[in-house]
Amino acid sequence: MSSIPYILEERPDTGLNNSRLGIWIFIASEVMLFGGLFSAYVFLRFAAPEGDFDYWGSKLNVPMATFNTVMLITSSVTMIMSWASLRMKKFDKYKLYLGLTILCGLGFLVVKYIEYTSKFDHGIFPSSSTFMGIYFTLTGLHVLHILGGLFGLIYFWSPVGKRMYDEDSDLLANRIEITGLYWHFVDLVWIFFISNTLLIIRSYMSDKTDITVEEHLEIQHHVKTYINVFVALLVLTFITVAVSYLEVSFIEAFFLAITVATVKGSLV
Repeated sequence: MSSIPYILEERPDTGLNNSRLGIWIFIASEVMLFGGLFSAYVFLRFAAPEGDFDYWGSKLNVPMATFNTVMLITSSVTMIMSWASLRMKKFDKYKLYLGLTILCGLGFLVVKYIEYTSKFDHGIFPSSSTFMGIYFTLTGLHVLHILGGLFGLIYFWSPVGKRMYDEDSDLLANRIEITGLYWHFVDLVWIFFISNTLLIIRSYMSDKTDITVEEHLEIQHHVKTYINVFVALLVLTFITVAVSYLEVSFIEAFFLAITVATVKGSLV
C-alpha cells in the first residue's frame, strides 16, 4: 500500500483521489495547448490564399491516416480491457491486452515514420507552406505524446508491473486507469485533428462563386456528414472511457468494448 494519502481512496474535499484529480488537471492543460494550436490552424486557413490549403492538403495520405485512426481506436479498447483484467485479478490477460495496446501505438509510429519520410523524399517539409508547417507541428506534437504514453505502457508491461501487482494489485490498477485516461485523450486529439483537417479542406469549395446550386448542396451534405461522424466518434470515445468506471463482468465489458470499437471503425 502506498504511503502517500488519497492515492486510492477519495479525498473528502474533491470526491476524487489524487491520481484522478492530477490527470484531469493535466488533461485540461493539454486541451488548452492543443486548443490554441487548432485555433491557429483555423485562423491561418481562412487567411490563406484561395486554394492553398486545398492544394497542400491533397498531399496527405488518407489511407495511412485512416489506418492510424483505426490503430488508436483499437488501442483505446485494449487499454480498457487491460484495466478490466487487473480489476478481475487476471494478470495474464492484463499483459496480453496491454501488449496489444503497445503494438497498436508502435504501429501508429511506424506509419507516421513512413509518411514523414515519404513527404521528405518528395521535397515536402514544414517550410514548404503554412499548411505543412501547421501539419508537422500538430502531428509532431501528437507523436511526442504517443511516445510518452508508450514509455509508461512499456514500463507497466515490464517485470516492474508484475512486482507492483504482487505488492498491491489495486495500486497497479490505479496506475493503469490513470495512464488509460491519458491514452484516451491522445486518441481524441487524433480524431479531432483528422476530422478538423478533412472538414476545412473539404469546405474550401464553399468559398467559390462559380459552382452550381447542386454542387453547393452536395458540399453542404459532405460537411454535415463529417460533422456528424466526428460528433459520433467523440461520444463513443467518452462512452468507452465511462465503461471503465462501471461495475460490469468481464464478458459484458468485452462485448460492449467490441461493439463500440466496431461502430467507430465503421464510421471511420
